Amino acid sequence: MLRILSLVSTGPQPVSTIASLDLRKLAVPKGCERVDALGKAWEGEACPSQPAVQEAWIEAVREAALACQESRIELNGLGFQGAGRFFDSICFCPACQYGYGAAGGIVEQLARENWTSAAAVDHPSVNTVLLWRRSVQYGLLEQMRAAVEVPLCLRTAAQLKYTGHRSSLTFDEAQRQVSACSVDVKLASEFSALSRPLPVLGIVPADELWTDHQHRMFSGYILESV
Repeated sequence: MLRILSLVSTGPQPVSTIASLDLRKLAVPKGCERVDALGKAWEGEACPSQPAVQEAWIEAVREAALACQESRIELNGLGFQGAGRFFDSICFCPACQYGYGAAGGIVEQLARENWTSAAAVDHPSVNTVLLWRRSVQYGLLEQMRAAVEVPLCLRTAAQLKYTGHRSSLTFDEAQRQVSACSVDVKLASEFSALSRPLPVLGIVPADELWTDHQHRMFSGYILESV
């Protein structure tokens, strides 16, 4: 849930540490699981639109700030969970259905009709649902920033993607709430052409060597425990 990792500059020596909080590994409040379009509640997968989940995640950030006198807290898993298929990552729990409004029923029907397809469906109601989900993530991140004084770092997927753990905010969306973003170094090619309005930290295994190209791409590195 909470790990202390080394945060290094683009030089060879560690300069500080970072407290990495994996929100996906926190206990899920009863009745707050992700629910797919077929009505299945996925045990252990919290839906961030649920008020009880939001309260638990914000409290976890507060506890991390108190327990670890670190210079920064990395938030991992601030998004909607799900498998690789597009519609499998869209939650239909009561809180989400309320937020979707009239679009919810339409998207639920589309999900059932396209359940085995991995591709997204271009439909106005789908766009409405996805925009609402991003507003949930942004609002939750805003509350987390207001809850603690330490700078936050958001682990993201770099590009705008909606499925599974990649349903994360973009650099531009995160810049007003966090001091940096962190990205798997393997995704460097995905954001090489994107604007970076805030520092971007690369996530690398502690035993992996970095290339000169990676050194130029990132403002620093988080050494992932192996």
